[in-house]
Amino acid sequence: MVQWLIVQLSIWALISTDFPLIPSIICICWLLNIWHEQRLLLPVISAPCRYTDTGMLIADAQQQRIERVELSFAIWFVIFVGEHGKRQMLWRDSCREQTYRQLLVMEKRRRYHLR
Repeated sequence: MVQWLIVQLSIWALISTDFPLIPSIICICWLLNIWHEQRLLLPVISAPCRYTDTGMLIADAQQQRIERVELSFAIWFVIFVGEHGKRQMLWRDSCREQTYRQLLVMEKRRRYHLR
């Protein structure tokens, strides 16, 4: 949801300026292509899911081994990186605060081999 808001704001910024229309359309297409190639618009985990301390993400009756969890932007979201490089995003406000904090603690323990 927020990702599309960023896309819409970028498009609006290009269209609302005094920049000519044709170059604006070219810039918009170029930006969308880059965002798609770089996977900046990640799929969002929207179904109920469970993340185990062994590094398995269970969502929609599918299990996926998670190689790493990117916590760089944990204030807003975390990114799960699966076995084949498949990335999924979990927004902080998509689950209860306590559950999100437990997820962060569990991942830090798993990362640093703490028990």
